[in-house]
Amino acid sequence: MDENITPSESSDSSKFIVDPLNGSEKSINYGLYSKAFSYTKHYNILKIRYKIALLGWVLATFVAFSYVLSGKEIGAPIDKMISIALVAIFSSRGVLLILLLDAEIYHRLLNASFLANLEMETKGISESRMHTNMMKLLVPEINPESRKEYEKSLTPLALKFERLLCWIFTGEKEAGLDPVFYDGLFYCGSCFCLWVVAGISISTYFYYHYYTIVAIACGILTPIISFLICVLLIKRVLKSGITKFKKEKHE
Repeated sequence: MDENITPSESSDSSKFIVDPLNGSEKSINYGLYSKAFSYTKHYNILKIRYKIALLGWVLATFVAFSYVLSGKEIGAPIDKMISIALVAIFSSRGVLLILLLDAEIYHRLLNASFLANLEMETKGISESRMHTNMMKLLVPEINPESRKEYEKSLTPLALKFERLLCWIFTGEKEAGLDPVFYDGLFYCGSCFCLWVVAGISISTYFYYHYYTIVAIACGILTPIISFLICVLLIKRVLKSGITKFKKEKHE
């Protein structure tokens, strides 16, 4: 930057006005809105970090699978297939722990800060309408027109699939999917893969030991039971999302 340029020579487009922070009501409201907004950003970053931790955890699990199958572990007291099953089961416990922290703690805090900003916008404390517009997209019944425009942007197959998911997890076809649903799907999808690996490993172990019926039962029942558990987990996660706050607002 040229130090010889004087303020009078600077472009008018570069000038801006800073709203002074003082004890006025407008200044206090602005500070409260900014603080709640910073909390929203903070919890969003934490949720992203948890997803990165989950990816690292699952990757380490599959590295452990490769090590067991490589045959470098000699003299282990248990069969390789049982070892893989145990690694998968214990790894899924770690995934569920991350899911618990994300859904039951940080997503609730994220929603609380989001709704604090929304409340200030609704009451006119803040001139911003960012959270109000986001809520129209997140909760279709607030703005049916927005929901109709969204449905027009989807292909018929994608719309049917979304309605099927809504019906499975919420019991309603037109409610729309809570954003926390995708977080739950991410975590539970990882658990589902690990449980299926564990079931296949146990099934293989019984098959090689001539327990064919048990092997078939494990191979068939494991994916079904895992899917049902994942559905129940996601329904549990949805209770910490916007669905919870929607119910509170209607009561």
